[in-house]
Amino acid sequence: KEDTTRTLEELTAQGLTDFSLSLLPLRTQIFDYEVLFEEDILLALPAEHPVSRAHAQKQISSHLPVIDLAVLKDTPFILMNQGQKLHQTLFELCQQAGFKPRILLETESMNAAQALAGAGMGAALLPDTLVRASQLPGKNPCYFRLSTLPRRTVTVIYRKGRYLSASARAFIDTLRQFLHPND
Repeated sequence: KEDTTRTLEELTAQGLTDFSLSLLPLRTQIFDYEVLFEEDILLALPAEHPVSRAHAQKQISSHLPVIDLAVLKDTPFILMNQGQKLHQTLFELCQQAGFKPRILLETESMNAAQALAGAGMGAALLPDTLVRASQLPGKNPCYFRLSTLPRRTVTVIYRKGRYLSASARAFIDTLRQFLHPND
């Protein structure tokens, strides 16, 4: 099932799913977990934004320009809905940068946030794994690393003390092998 992080955690807590993909931090009194990988959180900006033009950044590379989030205090943001952990991350990062974000709209879809940033609507926080995996038709946003270098840890979670079937364990092992083929 594809859904928000919050909903997936609730389904797993209630025993309606054997496991879910989630992010740290977790309610460790309820869940056991295994780390799958870490990913960087990037900033997507419209190509026409002054910061984008100043850096002339058009393509994904391992050497993305690094900016201080404070330079975007007047930029509208596309916010993930409250069920996504990126929702709170945006507010925390903006607070650290000394401002409250101006929210243009809220969405459930990271792909929509990416497309809206590319269309010139505003800035969005996105995980680098999504950015590397997707090329949008039409306008792509420009991507930046933030000076605070925010990261998140992707995990597979299951209810504490719950038996994982052989098929569930095999799926998790296959996922781990796909993500880390040389381990």
